[in-house]
Amino acid sequence: MIEALRRGEQVSLFTDEYRTPVDGESAARGIFHFLGKAKGVLHLGGYTRISRFDMGKKIEKLIGIEKSLIKPVKQKDIVMPAPRPADISLDSSKAFGMGYSPMDLDTALGEAIKNLDTGLNPA
Repeated sequence: MIEALRRGEQVSLFTDEYRTPVDGESAARGIFHFLGKAKGVLHLGGYTRISRFDMGKKIEKLIGIEKSLIKPVKQKDIVMPAPRPADISLDSSKAFGMGYSPMDLDTALGEAIKNLDTGLNPA
């Protein structure tokens, strides 16, 4: 998406599909933190519940896109090979209460963009 936006291409993103994104480093730290300690289901999502559209808007701002290239769409407007749930956000409150502390979304996106620009995060 970042590369498409930088090329000036329009990107369509769902306004009605939600998630709780987390960076890979925070998720890995969480896994190692809870290894052998936690029982049952433990979600390791991020703090922020956000639509794909709103996350794309954050990315545009971070990479300095002045005129929005993001087209808002709804799931019902796109033919997909299989149905997708509208809300895949995770309730990570149990993990948060046990010491899991992922990077906040804005910082994580900034780091991902910086890593992409320096070649540390191959596309």
